[in-house]
Amino acid sequence: MIKEIDMFNGYEVSDTGRVFSLNYNHTGKRKELKMHKSGSGYLQVNLNGKWVSVHRLVATAFIPNPENKKTVNHKNCNRHDNNVGNLEWATHSENIIHGIKYGKIKPKKGQESCLSKLKDDDINHIRKLYSELGISHSLISKMYNVNQSTITRIINKKTWKHL
Repeated sequence: MIKEIDMFNGYEVSDTGRVFSLNYNHTGKRKELKMHKSGSGYLQVNLNGKWVSVHRLVATAFIPNPENKKTVNHKNCNRHDNNVGNLEWATHSENIIHGIKYGKIKPKKGQESCLSKLKDDDINHIRKLYSELGISHSLISKMYNVNQSTITRIINKKTWKHL
């Protein structure tokens, strides 16, 4: 199936991810456009001087989005497979969870995470303070300005398991 692209007059997109110009080089001829890989690995086409992701064109044309989700997810994690059956609308969080589940996104651990207040050396020191010196979870939490439950999870290796 082929549909006109609403936002770009003179272009069409197929449900298999092919994009066509209806008036190629002002000749009146219909031509399939060449795709280029973006820096992040998605296929794009140039429409009226603007680079547009093919998966977004396909999803917009063929997949209803009643919840107004902003992200298009590739179900099989292949960024070159822009067939309508491989695409779905998702929230940003749903897309990240999907990527983690299928091994395309590796979650950051410990100090690699931008949310971490503590560093790897802090974790090792916290564990030593408790195991070797017997300092309480409460006092350690005050020393590092974190919640006591955070210290308990670190000591019991519920978090920071990689250390």
